[in-house]
Amino acid sequence: MMTPFFRYMLGVVLLGFIVVIYPVFGEVYRWKDVNGKYIYTTTLPAGQVENVEVKRGDKWLPYQAESVSSEYKPNRAVIGFERRGSAILVEVLLNNQLTKKFIVDTGATYTVISYATARELGITPSPSAVKTTLQTANGRVTVPIIKVNSIKVGELEVRNVETALHDGLDTSNEVAGLLGLSFLNKFRVTVDSFQGHLILERNSDSSPESITGSEEDCVTAREMIQKGRTLNNGSDEEASFYKKALELCKQAVEAHYYLGVVYFKQKKYPSALIEAQELLKTNSYLPEARYMLAVIYTAQGNYQQAEIELRRVLELDPKHENARNLLGQILVHK
Repeated sequence: MMTPFFRYMLGVVLLGFIVVIYPVFGEVYRWKDVNGKYIYTTTLPAGQVENVEVKRGDKWLPYQAESVSSEYKPNRAVIGFERRGSAILVEVLLNNQLTKKFIVDTGATYTVISYATARELGITPSPSAVKTTLQTANGRVTVPIIKVNSIKVGELEVRNVETALHDGLDTSNEVAGLLGLSFLNKFRVTVDSFQGHLILERNSDSSPESITGSEEDCVTAREMIQKGRTLNNGSDEEASFYKKALELCKQAVEAHYYLGVVYFKQKKYPSALIEAQELLKTNSYLPEARYMLAVIYTAQGNYQQAEIELRRVLELDPKHENARNLLGQILVHK
């Protein structure tokens, strides 16, 4: 039975659950287990699994591992990567003169390089440079934004990349920076864990800018998101930055997440649900989007629907500890 005390305690911990949600976008794979049941995941299965399928658009197609090719493909590249724990490292060519190892980080708004790397490139930030706030392991830091003329991974190049300067990286492992969304959002990103390949496919330019947002608008949208994150107080002002970001650039899907968190803090649960559902539109098999949905249902007292969503999360990602813990609390007091 859901007692008033349980509802109170659940309300206390729910914010702790939701603030760690962050949507991760990429390929969706499926295969059947020994009982013939489909397993869905955003990463390829470990070990040898037969008949793996990958979702392309609204179709499921047989997955085929791809080999690194020396053939020039201006819109696509398959790059071998190095594992360092859970991190993925690739070689990056900066300004066609300096090759460094970068961590691929789809959760970072900006690409990040160290001051030492900037000096090697002959870049000195202006005192009037635009600043942004980064969330690091040691808390928030304010850092300057510069533009790197060229960043190239494999044969794929992006010019005039907005890049943050920060010395908080672990340089002991020869890591010179993070490859963030200011570079990666130009591509569809796939991690092939079987072969140890990072696959980048340049986003199509055929969509009208009025639908996706121009490159300049998307840069401004990221700045809006950063302003909202700097506030991080659950206010209407914070929400306005995320709304503006979505108006400018439909690709700025992380704004749906942060806007949902604001609505959650304000206890505007129907509005928070809408933002969670917008995340699901990008990928209906995304575990974090379904987890966010479950947290909101729990806050509304809709424990039955929350349980359904949490079980879906665990089907997609059996190692999702937050979903397992929240489901456990709900079942204990059921």
